[in-house]
Amino acid sequence: MCFLLSLMLVLTLCSCTTPGNSDVNGGNNEEQNNGNNPPEEALVINLVRDPKHENGFNVKGQQDGDSSYKGKLWYESEPEESYWDLAQWECGYYLKEDGKYPASHDILKAEKSEENGTYQWRDASKVFQSNPQTGALFLALDASKEYTAPRKNNEPWPHLLLEYSLAENPKVAAMSRLELQLDFELKSFENLMADGNQKNGLHTAQFLWYMTVRNDNPNSEDYGCFMWFGVNLFDRRYEFADMYAMQDTGKPINTGAYIYQPAAKDILPHATAIGVQQNVRVDLLPFIRKAFMSAQNAKFFTRSNFSDLVVGGGNFGWEMTGTYSAAMAVNHFQLVATMN
Repeated sequence: MCFLLSLMLVLTLCSCTTPGNSDVNGGNNEEQNNGNNPPEEALVINLVRDPKHENGFNVKGQQDGDSSYKGKLWYESEPEESYWDLAQWECGYYLKEDGKYPASHDILKAEKSEENGTYQWRDASKVFQSNPQTGALFLALDASKEYTAPRKNNEPWPHLLLEYSLAENPKVAAMSRLELQLDFELKSFENLMADGNQKNGLHTAQFLWYMTVRNDNPNSEDYGCFMWFGVNLFDRRYEFADMYAMQDTGKPINTGAYIYQPAAKDILPHATAIGVQQNVRVDLLPFIRKAFMSAQNAKFFTRSNFSDLVVGGGNFGWEMTGTYSAAMAVNHFQLVATMN
């Protein structure tokens, strides 16, 4: 069973059973060119805000689900505003003293260095790198510096996630293409669990990518309802993760929203393995349509039309529910919308 996302956004869950019109084709009647006028060039929008994260990162706390900012990671001078967030939930949980998370596992207290334009922050269990000139990122998490014993059921796990926002939130039905551009490479992976302690349903290392899709029609009863749409980029249990769809539950802080992941083999050009460069260029719109229909079949978005939906920000990074050490390089990330 796939592990659930931790809270990034606190939004109202809508799962009413009132039947709705799915309007999966968006209700758009495209004008036909009568041949007298040349077709207009399509509007193309790069959606990800600050794609090279030149304004640094807001950093969230170590307490699971803490969405408040505790400080910033920045380069030479602190910016007035940052558009990316770094979440380090439950880092240091098993080493708490008097109920306090250790500073040694707080990226804000990390050793900072710079080499050839790449800035690095290293704490007891994490290494994070960012190059604001190229947009390259590096996220490493060593869970052997987190767990003091094999993790048991219902116990928390460490996260290293980056949260991104969009410069615009276009309607899904107004797009002819929504291209995910994602270049990444698994740099290292080590299984540090002792023989006999590893359980597939309980222990894994995952590198996940997610965005949100929400109802943005203020006249709809489902206004504000959203779902997580994502891709399992790496899971130590599988060559390619299967399609996954269910409600985000399991902990009180989980969003309760619907989660949909297409089969990884439909998104990734290769199986993710150490040293294999992945260059993803895929149109997400057909998968979003399937996700919307799946959500409605599961009694979510029952009072929504496809034409109500917009795309929103999301996150990507590590969640380690077992004792593993892994590092991922992300060299390029963008969402490119081609409008009708």
